[in-house]
Amino acid sequence: MMIEQASKSDLPGVAELFAACIRDMMARGIDQWDESYPDVEINRWDYENGSLFVGRNEEGSPAGALTIDENQAAEYKQIPWRYSDGKILVLHRLAVHPQVQHRGIARELMAFAEEYGRNQGYAAIRLDAYSGNHRAIPFYEKLGYERRGQVHFARREKPYYCFEKSLLYRYENPRT
Repeated sequence: MMIEQASKSDLPGVAELFAACIRDMMARGIDQWDESYPDVEINRWDYENGSLFVGRNEEGSPAGALTIDENQAAEYKQIPWRYSDGKILVLHRLAVHPQVQHRGIARELMAFAEEYGRNQGYAAIRLDAYSGNHRAIPFYEKLGYERRGQVHFARREKPYYCFEKSLLYRYENPRT
């Protein structure tokens, strides 16, 4: 799969990707995202800031997307992070279209984010995952991310778990 920085022409496809993911999560009882988040404006903001990346299917349309930047939620300040020296990369809004899930696309997107971080000189990568998304939590743990604490965001009943992983060396997880 080709993973690259999103172009302006990708924005409608990314919007549909997120809409499909929202419908799928709601059908499975996961209230992580809704009609107001993530929205078209967030996607446009990520694109304009150069932080939106897409994984393309054979036809060139977005099959997956993620945002990587240095923006940490204010709630992250309460987390006892392990890595505090150096630049920190933060992953937001990892999504894979429901029609192509379970094919390794999320793993490829995560590998891309980690390699991007290493190449750009980041010391670690952080993310948060909704505790009600029972597929996401073990996915990140299997990739070697360490749970460092939890935060609460407005409009969500359940907490988000905060994860972190060093980018200073290549981690090989023997369970993969």
